[in-house]
Amino acid sequence: AFCKVFHHLSAKNILFANFVLDLENTLLIRPEKSKSPGERSHQRKSMRSNKTKTLVLSSFDIQEILGHFGVDWIMMTLVERLRIAINNYNPQKLSIPVRSGFHYEKPQPGLIEWMPLHSQEDQGGKVLIKVVGYHPSNPGKFNLPTIVSTISEYDTNSGHLCAVIDGVLATAIRTGAASGVGSKLRAH
Repeated sequence: AFCKVFHHLSAKNILFANFVLDLENTLLIRPEKSKSPGERSHQRKSMRSNKTKTLVLSSFDIQEILGHFGVDWIMMTLVERLRIAINNYNPQKLSIPVRSGFHYEKPQPGLIEWMPLHSQEDQGGKVLIKVVGYHPSNPGKFNLPTIVSTISEYDTNSGHLCAVIDGVLATAIRTGAASGVGSKLRAH
């Protein structure tokens, strides 16, 4: 099943998109120890019903989420959800165009690419776009990682921007989880 899926789509696009969906769902579903079940249910309903809010997660927020839930729990959950997503891949419900971008030499050598994905469901869907910048001079000149990225999610019912997420750590986590999925599948 693993090889069949990768024959049809870019692995990185499906995996990063799944991570965004998983991260967003994790924030809404994972119970907080300090709240009663009734309070958690009300919080989830109010967060889901407000379609005009945009979730913004900075790199600091991603680190806080990892600290709060724990790297082990995040990785275990993500590995399992990625495995399920790969098994359930449906090309009629998931459109992944070829990535595109710009390569340039000035003012600094670099590359910016965007990777779109359209997830179609019966009640609507989502468009996810990951924008990645590769700039070898970043660490020395700007105190930034060589590779930076941002992930955005849009509601296809309204076009509303649902989430903007710093993609540097999120992509690293996704890459680790994808390795876990690959290892599990190759072991069986």
